[in-house]
Amino acid sequence: MGTPSPLSFAGIDFESARLKNSRGDEPVQIGIAVFSPSSSAPPSLDICWKSYLKPSGAVFSGPGLSDASVLDDAPDFLSLWPKIRQSLHGRILVAHGAGTEKRFLRAFPGHGFGPWIDTLRLSRAVLPSAPSHSLGTLCSTLEIEPHLRQLLPDATWHDALFDAIAALLLLRKLAEISGANLSDIATLSRPAIEKYFRSRRISATSNRTC
Repeated sequence: MGTPSPLSFAGIDFESARLKNSRGDEPVQIGIAVFSPSSSAPPSLDICWKSYLKPSGAVFSGPGLSDASVLDDAPDFLSLWPKIRQSLHGRILVAHGAGTEKRFLRAFPGHGFGPWIDTLRLSRAVLPSAPSHSLGTLCSTLEIEPHLRQLLPDATWHDALFDAIAALLLLRKLAEISGANLSDIATLSRPAIEKYFRSRRISATSNRTC
């Protein structure tokens, strides 16, 4: 396996569903896409794949899962470890609200993936007063969605690969807006979000006085 470029970014997304007779959830789909920011726009996706995942029990339908029967013949999560490792190892990981992705990847102890860039946190730092920082709303507002639909015309939101690519495109746009260099991983991975919380406090105070 070759060594990825230091500026090779891997967008990752999990879609999950709650198991019947359980309060917990499990991943039922994974999507991973990789691009190198040094390439010209639009980015060329070096790796691009997704898979449904077989859960440990029966599930309620989750986001993007209209037919749970697609899980019957899906591989179990742990069996995809070699492919996941090859896709993520040595790369900078990107996700929107990365807590879910980090939690599910704990199924592989000591995997060592990272550093991480959370585009939810980054968007709050770059656009603190935006009315919504959801992935879909940001991609629509920032005119990313048309490009996204060109790349995946047969998919939509809550498809794991669609959301993974969306996070990569959003990262590029947020870096462009803020004037940040994509090579400045320390800044992108730990953005200051004080202005976001200040904006929320001002908005909450204004609503209480109306």
